[in-house]
Amino acid sequence: MNDDKAEKRRYERIAVDILDINGKITFANTVKILNISIGGVLLKVDRQLHVDRTYELRLGGKGKMLTVASKVVRSELSESMSDTSGNIIPIYSIGMQFIDTSSEKIQELAEFIKDYYLDYQQEEFEKAEDMTRLSGIRLHVRFHIDEPDNASVFSEDMCKVKKISLGGMLVEGGHELPLEDRLPMEITLPGKEVVTLMGRIAMCTPVAGTDPRKYEAGIEFIDMPEEDRQALQNFVHSLENR
Repeated sequence: MNDDKAEKRRYERIAVDILDINGKITFANTVKILNISIGGVLLKVDRQLHVDRTYELRLGGKGKMLTVASKVVRSELSESMSDTSGNIIPIYSIGMQFIDTSSEKIQELAEFIKDYYLDYQQEEFEKAEDMTRLSGIRLHVRFHIDEPDNASVFSEDMCKVKKISLGGMLVEGGHELPLEDRLPMEITLPGKEVVTLMGRIAMCTPVAGTDPRKYEAGIEFIDMPEEDRQALQNFVHSLENR
């Protein structure tokens, strides 16, 4: 092994397939909103989202931040585009249904839509003291909105930890993770002890013969609270001493 590889792999990873070690990776997709209603949203995104899976949709703008749990009801490949390197990037059309139907959340959604409407009569909103009391037809009309300052879909991908060391891990999960992304993660060790960290995606490849498709990802640990690092170190050392 040359010096570069030795430096990159300072810690030998230990196979832990037979142990109950799970990970959770949180990542975000930047999205373009096509239209929205109180009941749901249609958007475009450069990463496939899975039908029937629940995601956290965050919309920000005009000094507000709206977060709403949303379930994917439709996911279709709609077009593709090329990046600066000439790579083809698939673009998906995603239909999501808002699953938080509490009166408080509906009020938040209505207020957010009011701030961004383009094709609806402003006076209909302004004269309504309670946004949730607009008629059902008006409430669920879909219309285009100005682009929010930011819009993201957050997902927590549960994965199986296959190998682990003090410097990184190899996991298997249901999402393709972009190389070099730095994402917040959690590892649940046997005994339910949770280690939190920031990880860098060093490699990601599809697992042959899996349906639905699964991916194997190599993750480098780049930041971890000292208390969590100590817990991980104790666990790894216990494996080495077996």
